[in-house]
Amino acid sequence: METKYASFWLALMLVVLFPLMNFVDSKCILFNFGDSNSDTGGLTAGLGLYLGPPAGRTFFNRTTGRFCDGRLYIDFICEGLEINFLSHYLESSGPDFTDGVNFAVAGAATTTTAVPFPLSTQVLQFLHFKNKTRELRPQGRGSLIGEEEFRDAVYSFDIGQNDISIGFSNNLTYQQVVETFPDSISRIKNAVIKMGEERYGYTTRGHWDACHRHLP
Repeated sequence: METKYASFWLALMLVVLFPLMNFVDSKCILFNFGDSNSDTGGLTAGLGLYLGPPAGRTFFNRTTGRFCDGRLYIDFICEGLEINFLSHYLESSGPDFTDGVNFAVAGAATTTTAVPFPLSTQVLQFLHFKNKTRELRPQGRGSLIGEEEFRDAVYSFDIGQNDISIGFSNNLTYQQVVETFPDSISRIKNAVIKMGEERYGYTTRGHWDACHRHLP
């Protein structure tokens, strides 16, 4: 049953995101925000952790900082867009930001407490990246992402399941946890407004998977 729900929400996510790609006339830029569902190395880089086998064994044949044995859904999105896999914002060695940036970090939540890299911090990192890009672009340095590319980029959000976990760990009832959903969605909306972007995709797959595991 859990696999059925996961497949449904993955399909819904693709329905939300892939139509956005049709609006992109030139090179597509992708910015991603979220948690372990799409973390391509943020937590390992940010905390200096080593994530060894079996992580990465089925596709990359090496450790990549992804919390899985192969690719994440964001990697398949990149393949569909025909762009490189996203480097993480926190990666200091050899990042490539020409096709976009990944800000997602495992453990992240929409709340600003109890987690090291909440959504609000990821948004601030994006704004810093954008300002730094503007500063370095005239010098021919940095990612060289242009203003139109920032404007026309695809912004992806996959976050919220850790908010649910935090709720249950605080001994909230199932109904009380469900009642926190609007606040989580509101924080995501405010994050989008703060970035000044309108073209984005959001999946609630994590919410439903987590809730299904706690159904009576």
